[in-house]
Amino acid sequence: MDYYDKDTNEKVKDSLLNRLVKTRNGDRAINAGFNYSRTLGNPKDTIQKSIEFSYSFSVSSNNNELETRVKDINGKISFIDSLSNAYTSMFINQNIRGGYRYNSSKINYGIGFTLQPSILTGSYEGRTDKINQKTFNSSPSGNFSYVISKTQSVNMNYSGSSNAPRFDQLQPVPDTRNLQNVIIGNPELKTSFNHNANVSYSLFGITSGKALQIGVNASTTQNEVVSNTILIKDTLNSLKQETRYVNVNGNYNINSNYTIGLPFGNRKYMVSIGGNIGLNNSVIFTDNVKNNNKGLNFFQNIGVNMELKSLSGSAGASYSYSENNYTIANFKPQNLESWNFNMNLVFKIRKSFNTSIDASKNFTSGYTSGANNPLLINASVFKSFFKNNRASVNLRAYDLLNQGNNLFRAVSGNMIIENRSKQITRYFMATFSMNLENFPK
Repeated sequence: MDYYDKDTNEKVKDSLLNRLVKTRNGDRAINAGFNYSRTLGNPKDTIQKSIEFSYSFSVSSNNNELETRVKDINGKISFIDSLSNAYTSMFINQNIRGGYRYNSSKINYGIGFTLQPSILTGSYEGRTDKINQKTFNSSPSGNFSYVISKTQSVNMNYSGSSNAPRFDQLQPVPDTRNLQNVIIGNPELKTSFNHNANVSYSLFGITSGKALQIGVNASTTQNEVVSNTILIKDTLNSLKQETRYVNVNGNYNINSNYTIGLPFGNRKYMVSIGGNIGLNNSVIFTDNVKNNNKGLNFFQNIGVNMELKSLSGSAGASYSYSENNYTIANFKPQNLESWNFNMNLVFKIRKSFNTSIDASKNFTSGYTSGANNPLLINASVFKSFFKNNRASVNLRAYDLLNQGNNLFRAVSGNMIIENRSKQITRYFMATFSMNLENFPK
């Protein structure tokens, strides 16, 4: 990148740097643990009660060395101390869990409690300040299931877990490997704690084959570690960024889903309907300003399957919708919508010979770079040989119309990344397989 004077339009600076960066990393870990359970009462009783205890211990250490040298215009190589560092860190974690379990023909439940003491230490070569963070977390856990009848049941679960900040998020030493994004840790960060809960209901017809499943999942995190991206002007009035870390509350995710299966025609045909809807909130910081990203994701699909003597296949259609709304008004990404239609047919010409074709068509909108909505068609021929079909040959052709592409969007913090990649999607593949096992009778 070249910098120019805004008045004279003369070149002031060239951002090109010639660096020699050498890194060495080493990781070591030791894990150990044991489990203990004891049945209370007579093991032959119809109602089973037991207590459980488990303990695990882990130690991991990390060594990182970074040496940066710069070559000037005369070819002289100099060591840059400000762009080099060497640090070691060690993380010791213990997990102690006790619980009680109750099992009967109708009701099953378990309750427990977990203790998690941990120690994170770290130091930099040539510096006197050190990181020594001790944390102690406790969390309950529980699960409950109730068998309403032979075809119906309800399940509920809750668990909690803690996550300590990474060493690089705690280190106060600036990481200047990328001068356009200097990273500075926060030694005052707290350990985050995750709450997770879910409820589900299942119904299955033993004779009819009809099925229904409904579920709701929810999670939230206390003291989650997020980045605070700060834009800074350099000496030439160009922008670069500095990344710091803070603890926040308010992140959550709620998701509900359902599936329905309806067989008919002596179970030769099956209609399946399913979908989910999710709500989430992510707290992020930009230039020390708090920003909330409230997201909505919706998905719905319907499909039909058939299984006949000489023909099997499926066909389906699905719709998905995704939106993200930021509290900062000038940051409004486009919403994504997508329709997908697909089908698959397998022609069973003989027991040892079949051919198949499958196709899918997308209609997508909302991407900044646009979408070409490809029609993908694949086909294959399969033939087996020898006694018990021990050997087989499969010839398959992919993307016969050569329309495939890879396009996706990723949302992370205050960044939305749209990625489009072009690669070879039309190709042919031939495979041969043979089973050489020979077990005595």
